[in-house]
Amino acid sequence: SSLIVDIIVELNEDGEVIKVRIEDVLRYSTDEAFRLAANAAERAFQQCSPLIPPLSPEDYEKWKTLNFRFDPRGFL
Repeated sequence: SSLIVDIIVELNEDGEVIKVRIEDVLRYSTDEAFRLAANAAERAFQQCSPLIPPLSPEDYEKWKTLNFRFDPRGFL
């Protein structure tokens, strides 16, 4: 099965990552390979915080919560 991980990233006004959530909580708790992929994606977001270039403060309501799809096949 696919290891594609859907992730929700919450940012503060400075573009710093304040929370990373994995959408498929059930699969995260039961599928070790999926959990490893999800943890790698979460670490990547934490390591690139704050997001560069800075995002427009005027548009904070648009980008304070971002959805991402991480597909590790490109990294294997």
